[in-house]
Amino acid sequence: MPAPVAPVVQPTPEAVQHVFQLMTGHIVASAVNIAARLGLSDRLAGGPRSADALAQECGVNADALYRVMRALASIGIFAEGSDSAAAEGEFVHVVVDRATRRPADIPVAWREKLARIS
Repeated sequence: MPAPVAPVVQPTPEAVQHVFQLMTGHIVASAVNIAARLGLSDRLAGGPRSADALAQECGVNADALYRVMRALASIGIFAEGSDSAAAEGEFVHVVVDRATRRPADIPVAWREKLARIS
């Protein structure tokens, strides 16, 4: 007698998305680590800046920094301005003080923890 065959079950879109997030989580962790090491949040505290300007200030490749910042914008850490072409977009810091509605620094303790885990 042949062994029973299990029915094929199609995964839900939510399950596929969850597995994808698990598989790519290290990319997000690396991008957060890069942003913390370069001090991007501090550099954006004064307002929107282009990836080119930030790259020049940090001494890193502009195209690579732009890709890192786009990745972080896709998960809500930064926001890219919509009024300019994608290649020239300006990024803003999205952590704000609730009372003043102004950009807020990420506490040093948080930065240290993020640097350790990524």
